[in-house]
Amino acid sequence: LMGSKEEAERIKRKGLNIEQESAKKQKTSEEVSEEVKSPEEVLEEKVKEMMQLVPIEEV
Repeated sequence: LMGSKEEAERIKRKGLNIEQESAKKQKTSEEVSEEVKSPEEVLEEKVKEMMQLVPIEEV
């Protein structure tokens, strides 16, 4: 069953997003945008930014 794990992750994330949505209503949008990102997501974004700065030849 290829992709079933990814599907489960997606469903799990949807559930988390719904929880975050309800939590959002009590917070300002700025606080929320900071909280919604997990450390992994923030790290991933930083890595992507760094990779964009590095010339492809050096990768």
